[in-house]
Amino acid sequence: MLRTLLSFTSSAPALTLPVHPLLVLSPPPNAATMFALPSKKPKKSSNKNKNKKNKNNKNNKTHKRNKQQHNKQSSSHSNKRKQHHGTETDHGTTKSGGTASSALRKKQRRNKSTSLSDQFSSKLKGAQFRWLNEQLYTTAGSASFEMFQKEPELFDTYHAGFREQASGWNVNPLDIIIEKLQQLPPGQIVADFGCGEAKLAQTLQEVHTVHSFDLVAGNKFITACDIAHVPLADASVDQAVFCLALMGPNYVDFLIEAWRVLKSKGTLRIAEVESRFIRDSIASNLDSGLAAFTATLAQLGFKRTHCDCSNNFFVLFEFEKVKEISSSSSSSSSSSSSSSSSPSSTATGAAKRKLQQLKRGELFQLKACRYKKR
Repeated sequence: MLRTLLSFTSSAPALTLPVHPLLVLSPPPNAATMFALPSKKPKKSSNKNKNKKNKNNKNNKTHKRNKQQHNKQSSSHSNKRKQHHGTETDHGTTKSGGTASSALRKKQRRNKSTSLSDQFSSKLKGAQFRWLNEQLYTTAGSASFEMFQKEPELFDTYHAGFREQASGWNVNPLDIIIEKLQQLPPGQIVADFGCGEAKLAQTLQEVHTVHSFDLVAGNKFITACDIAHVPLADASVDQAVFCLALMGPNYVDFLIEAWRVLKSKGTLRIAEVESRFIRDSIASNLDSGLAAFTATLAQLGFKRTHCDCSNNFFVLFEFEKVKEISSSSSSSSSSSSSSSSSPSSTATGAAKRKLQQLKRGELFQLKACRYKKR
């Protein structure tokens, strides 16, 4: 049986079956290959890890440097703040035993309260100045003189407020008048009506003789008086100055007094706020107001020789004494040898008549100058 099978197998044709490539067996490995230890090949990621580690180290060093610099800067700023606020600390405590921050807060509260106090004081002074200014423009000169003589400190209060107002002007008209007087030959006799703090006299004392008049003798240059009655002789002055000084409803009295003390062809210089010449009526304008004011001074015996309106805030006039106060006056002015303690009776009578005309609206009425809040 076995022989039969063998013979059949050997005699039968050989069968070839297709073999899948995955089923092909590789030759068995030898023993050396089978039992060899895996070789230590360099890992590809090691360089990357090294680079990453170095980068992290650099970042850490940079972060530490930045942190140190930030600490130094913050400590220096803290020291500056402490020096600025006057707090000297030792381990977070002040000399008084409290923390630096609490001392700083107290300092800030004190500064805030001081600032509020200063603001309130400034507003109060501004209100006092505006009230005094209103009184001076609406009260006769004699009443203002009496008020300021009873309370001389009002003079300082008023002029402190006036200085604050003048600090915001582009130009001070008094400086222009001083410059004009400096161009004149030396030795002029000047009367400064409503002189304020007598800046004109202090500036020109070595060039001209200046008599300064105001409600209070604030310094050695000033003579206290009602400027409707100054202690000067008739026809004794070359220049009469009113710089923002025509205050009060009886301003005509002041101009008549200036006419009295001026020499023949003497110069009257006036500087005023231009809004005072513009009336409240619709038809009124600056030109008509200036013309009406000029006409009023013509009745008082002055001829206008110059008018400067180049400044948008002030108007500066120059007038010349040319004739008697009024053609209707009963007599001419008294001679220059009359008493220096009071004006002549003729000028006094003319002043009363002109004041009556002003009340009837026959003479130009200057508007009051009211300063706004600043």
